[in-house]
Amino acid sequence: MKKILWVLTPVLVILFGVGWIFPYSFLSMNKSILYKPDKVFVNDYIKELRDLESDYNFKKSSNPTISTISEVDKMLNEKWLTQKKSIKISKTDINREISQIKNVKNDLVLLERNNKANYKKETLNYLYLLIDDCDSIADQYSKIKNSNLKTRFTIQREFGNLHMTYSEYLKKTRSFLESYKSSP
Repeated sequence: MKKILWVLTPVLVILFGVGWIFPYSFLSMNKSILYKPDKVFVNDYIKELRDLESDYNFKKSSNPTISTISEVDKMLNEKWLTQKKSIKISKTDINREISQIKNVKNDLVLLERNNKANYKKETLNYLYLLIDDCDSIADQYSKIKNSNLKTRFTIQREFGNLHMTYSEYLKKTRSFLESYKSSP
C-alpha cells in the first residue's frame, strides 16, 4: 500500500502542476485564469470610458445611432476591463464575451444598413472599423479559449493584449461618434 502511495503521489502532483501551469488544458480542473490587469492602464481606460459616457448620454437617447453605441458601451464596461483587482476568467466567461461581441457586431451592421445614406464617408469608415474590430476581438478570445498548450504566463499576456485592443476600440468608438456628431 505504501508503495502505491509513493508512486501515485508524485504522479498526482505532476498532473495538478501541469493543470495549473496550463490553465485551459484538458488536465486543468478549473479551466480559468486569474487575470491581473495593469492598474495604471485600467485607470486610464476607465477615465476615457467615463469621458465618453459623459460626452454622449447613451441612456437617455432616442437616437438610433447613440442607442446602438450604448450596446458598445456595455461591452466596453465589462467587469474584467474595468476592475483594478485580479479577476477570474473562465472559458464560460470567454464564451459569453464572444457572444456579446457577435451581438454588438450584428447591431453595428444593422446600423450601417439602415443609416448608410445618412452618414458621411468618414463616419461610415469609422463604423466599418468598429465592425471589423468585432471580428478581431472575437478571434482573440477564441485563440485564448482554445489555447490548451499555452502557459498561464502566456495567457495572462494575451489578456493584456486583448485589454489593449479594447482600449483602441474605445478610441475608435469616440472617433465614430465625433464624426457622426459633426455631420450636418
